[in-house]
Amino acid sequence: MAKTQRNYGIDLLRILSIFMVAVLHVSGHGGILVSVSSPWDRATAWFLETLAFPAVNCFVLISGFVGYRGEKYTPKLQNILSIFFTVLFYSVSMCALVQLLAPNAVSLQDIKNSFLPLLRGQYWFYSSYLGVYLLSPFLNFFVYKASAKQLYISALVVAFISLSSLEADAFTLSYGYSVIWFAFLYLLGAILKKQDVPARITGRTCVLVTAGAFLLTWLPLALFPLTQSAFLQGHAGYLLTYNSPTVLLMAIGWLCLFSKITCRPVWQKVIAFFSTSAFSVYLIHDNRYIRELFMRDTFVFAVQYPAPVLALIVIGSAAAILVLCTLLDKIRIFLFRIAKVDAVTDWLARIIKTAVNKSWHTLCKK
Repeated sequence: MAKTQRNYGIDLLRILSIFMVAVLHVSGHGGILVSVSSPWDRATAWFLETLAFPAVNCFVLISGFVGYRGEKYTPKLQNILSIFFTVLFYSVSMCALVQLLAPNAVSLQDIKNSFLPLLRGQYWFYSSYLGVYLLSPFLNFFVYKASAKQLYISALVVAFISLSSLEADAFTLSYGYSVIWFAFLYLLGAILKKQDVPARITGRTCVLVTAGAFLLTWLPLALFPLTQSAFLQGHAGYLLTYNSPTVLLMAIGWLCLFSKITCRPVWQKVIAFFSTSAFSVYLIHDNRYIRELFMRDTFVFAVQYPAPVLALIVIGSAAAILVLCTLLDKIRIFLFRIAKVDAVTDWLARIIKTAVNKSWHTLCKK
């Protein structure tokens, strides 16, 4: 299979996605959403929340879109190990940092848990993402072997599950906080790649679909404080979940739109600088200790300002988080280079592959 050219539009969406995650955390963990009182401030806060909500779906869709490569459907074991070491580094280092700054905030059990980020659930996104990454060879293989009709039916099944989850969590999607939902997203991303869906629809269609899905999700939240409607009160946040069909449509629209973007070489360097650290931005600022000590209710002060200023504070704070955490991650990359972590991951990958091959041959002989 011919080597595909890097799509910097997708990398740009990866950066935007992690920026939107920061927006969600500034508004949510920062205390803004529960503190806004005036109707216009509430409408503005939920406007930003709704606009940013597809971020997680985008991130996983991108993984499927980029991860599907035809007959090369098995990801590199080194990539899995590299992600693990990055997560371990931030889990331990952030715990150590907080121990220095606020010793009473960290217990001995917390320190032990920091060395077991997966088993102790230090990052929910990483746990679900690793699960779908391990399943990706099977998902890629299915997409590679399936016919166009089978892929179409698969997409319809995911759409049906998304719609049915509005009424009850019958398929245990946990509102999108699960490996199952992430697997569906990865599958959709791979299907979009194989069927070349972004090339088949216009940019205008992408914008209209995304805007329509956004309005259906946001308007109940914006109109409720203005109308005091009992129906809107009961359904205001009805569509604001990761597995919501409108949030899913928004994510698909973003993916298709950004895949069409082409960038000049100078912008490609800027995009590459930020996109390679996108996952680490999440690991740093949403670390459980950093979140509780530095994010929790930190941005409540913003609700005292008019709606436009409130929006600027949220956007500016998220941008500052993106830039600061990216710069911090460049230090981590430098330290990993000195410690030759890549060589360690290659060595571990060889050991694991050798062990698996030996065990497989042993089983075949029986």
